[in-house]
Amino acid sequence: MADEVVKLIDKFNNLLQEEKGKFPCRGKLKKIGEDLDPLKSAVTGDLSEGIIKEAKELLDELHGILKECLEHKNDTCAGNFKAVSAWPRLRGLTKRLEKIRGGTAQGSAGEGKPEESSKEARPYQWTSSYIELEKIYGMDQQAKDVVDHLEKTTSFSAVGIVGLLGSGKTALAQKVFMDERVMDKFALRLWVCISPDHCQPEEVVKRMLDNLGVGLDEVEGVLTEHCGPGKLERVGVLLFILYNVLVDNSYLIVFDDVRSDLEPPKEKWYHNLALQPPMDREWTDRLAYGLPKDDLGGGSAVVVTSRSEDVGRAMVGSGGMVHRMRPLQDELLEDGWTVFEKAFREEAGEEVQMDAEWEEMKRLIVEKCNGLPLALKVAGQKLASKKKLEHRDMPPPTSN
Repeated sequence: MADEVVKLIDKFNNLLQEEKGKFPCRGKLKKIGEDLDPLKSAVTGDLSEGIIKEAKELLDELHGILKECLEHKNDTCAGNFKAVSAWPRLRGLTKRLEKIRGGTAQGSAGEGKPEESSKEARPYQWTSSYIELEKIYGMDQQAKDVVDHLEKTTSFSAVGIVGLLGSGKTALAQKVFMDERVMDKFALRLWVCISPDHCQPEEVVKRMLDNLGVGLDEVEGVLTEHCGPGKLERVGVLLFILYNVLVDNSYLIVFDDVRSDLEPPKEKWYHNLALQPPMDREWTDRLAYGLPKDDLGGGSAVVVTSRSEDVGRAMVGSGGMVHRMRPLQDELLEDGWTVFEKAFREEAGEEVQMDAEWEEMKRLIVEKCNGLPLALKVAGQKLASKKKLEHRDMPPPTSN
């Protein structure tokens, strides 16, 4: 298997070197390729089969992502990706690669500083535009309300989706993102997950450019030429590049999971996405300056999701729409119960059945979970696990 890993590394890097056109995530894939090279000598040494197997699985996934990205080579609207956004998956693979490299150096993939270990114990769940629509309940009317608003866009509109943790904000944004009317109206769609650990302005804009198919090597060349002491600021130049990539398209950009604990200068950078860029100074101060507000192609829009209504309102501005997530209770009680019931059945399988009296208690169960989809799902899974344990502990029937 070690020889196969070496061949996969060589094949991956050769494909990147041979491909001269632009394609999404090229810069990120190239960096991963460079990090893979030292693994070739390591895997042929005295390594455990577990580490080699993990390296093989990682490389298989990388080849799949590279194939996806190459299918969008030289697209004029690479952001039209109908596949899952590659960036969050590449983030996860990069972390796995770091663990594997740590294992090759230390004999264990789990060693590291205490702070790093605690972070990896609860990794941030990157989101993407991918959604299994058949698993989403109680959001049809909410999605329609947001899509109706977006469809009326003539120049620029901003929508904030706000609600508690687990209320379904991301799921609603995904449902809107994949709506047929939205896909027809906006030629270019881009999903941007704002991780609390990766929300620095420069990194966010670079990530957007990368997913739009702009070569980060070229971007770095522009930054090197125009930025530095006595020259332009890097973020302002990046926003100018982003503006020029977007300006001839009608676009929809989703900024998912924007937190309320951003530091003051960074927090202001995200505010009022409807602002026009200034003509008399640099564009560094606001993300809004990189988002064209013209009516070319029928208008453009942004959707923001946040647990904080204050953050949502600050980002969409005074003219934006703020949608509060509706709990799956009262008129949406049956949808809330479906989430609970489906989670129970998926966890329990054929082994155990729900208690008959639970159906009569469904209003109480849903209300106990405050109608939150995530809470209902977790409750269903936990009760299923408990029932399975009880079922396994039951003594076998005795024969007469």
